Amino acid sequence: MQELLGTTEDPTVTFPEEPEVNGFNNNARSYAATPLLVEQLDLAASKLAASAQARAFSGLVSCEGKSERECASDFIARFLRRAFRRAPSSAELVSFETLYDRVASGSGHAEGLRSIIEAALLSPQFLYRVEAPLVSEPLAESRELPLGPYELASRLSYFLWGSMPDELLLARAEEGALSTPAGIEAEARRLLADPRAKDRASEFHSLWLKTNRLPSLARDGAPAEFGRDLQRSLLAFLDDVLWAGGTIRDLLTTEVVYATPAMGAFYGYATDPSAPFTRVVPPEPRPGLLGQPALLTRLSLANQSSPIQRGVFVRDALLCSPVANPPPSVNNNPPDPQPGLTTRELFRVHTEFAVCAECHRLIDPVGFGFEAYDQLGRYRTEQEGKPIDVNGSLDEVPDPAMAGSYTGLGELSERLTIGNTVLDCVTRKWLEFAIARAVSPADSCEVLASLDGGSSDTPLIEVLVAITKSRPFRMAPHSSETTP
Repeated sequence: MQELLGTTEDPTVTFPEEPEVNGFNNNARSYAATPLLVEQLDLAASKLAASAQARAFSGLVSCEGKSERECASDFIARFLRRAFRRAPSSAELVSFETLYDRVASGSGHAEGLRSIIEAALLSPQFLYRVEAPLVSEPLAESRELPLGPYELASRLSYFLWGSMPDELLLARAEEGALSTPAGIEAEARRLLADPRAKDRASEFHSLWLKTNRLPSLARDGAPAEFGRDLQRSLLAFLDDVLWAGGTIRDLLTTEVVYATPAMGAFYGYATDPSAPFTRVVPPEPRPGLLGQPALLTRLSLANQSSPIQRGVFVRDALLCSPVANPPPSVNNNPPDPQPGLTTRELFRVHTEFAVCAECHRLIDPVGFGFEAYDQLGRYRTEQEGKPIDVNGSLDEVPDPAMAGSYTGLGELSERLTIGNTVLDCVTRKWLEFAIARAVSPADSCEVLASLDGGSSDTPLIEVLVAITKSRPFRMAPHSSETTP
């Protein structure tokens, strides 16, 4: 709406929450036009069109030297091209011009223009990204179809900006510049250089790492509004890695925390009280992503650390090797803290029962390496008067070279940089976010193949560029699909 109408209004605040699939809220197959959503769309379209009229269609309509009818025809052609993210068909132009004539004849020119905006905002051409392919039949022995230039332009802009293509990208589509990987790469790099790409990357990180849950988390001993500071801190760290050309190795091993003044006071870091963030090299071990206070806090319980949540996170978010959910008959409520017992001792019960041990032998040894950090991510060397045991192991992982025992979060993080397992997993997460559907290991291999297989030293920004040139990004499945 901001791009199309130049408004700062956000009519979506009352919309139903989007369903999540594999952690992302843009999976095309999960969407449904519920009665509540249709009602909210109708109200939003009416409100936005009326707001544009109240602003005298500023920035949208120019009638100088034209009759009202000529002005309307010009506006319809330009507005639909942007709203539909492609050139409108002659039939679409006639349909909207007919609507204008009918309304304007009874209520005047301004009402006619308002009706065009409202109708466009409720049209399926606007509400859905219809990924029409270039051909009607799949290529030889393929179940996929190449996307057309306008569809590629939309994929690019919604992947990297989370919004509609700008005029330059539409022009590139129109002139055929997106027909080659080189042309797509040029536009991808232009879009990545725009500030909107940073907002979009933050949205991906929020969904992938569930940082949107931080502001509402309740943790024993947490100061007021602490969750929001943690959220901003983690996103600042991720921005630092991505936009400075960082790699998986940087993501997992860089010992830096972006601390607000409140965080500095809480964790004992020296910060600039006049700055929103201070880039801190902490005195205690803080290896990369896994050592970030925000992530450690999110992967905890209200009153204690959670080796289960932390181990599951590594396997799911970093290795793409999730462990099955517990059987319905199993009580999976975590044990309450008990005086004299460390968290490791409390959770030993998981390996004492066969029904639990099958999965927990893959989870707990990973999570125990995090035990030097409590439920608020504070570093500790003892618990209940006993030294913290941070020995763990990484077993049954995709790359055997990564497997083995380790001591502490630093050694775990180093193990995760071996080979390209984490890079492949993160690539799969980004690709699923980019094309709005579930992806396979073969899909991510297509991306990494263009990077010579990739490694922990491959810049993550290059992964995003490689995604835009990959077969999964440039093709559509041979079934009819739309992306709301």
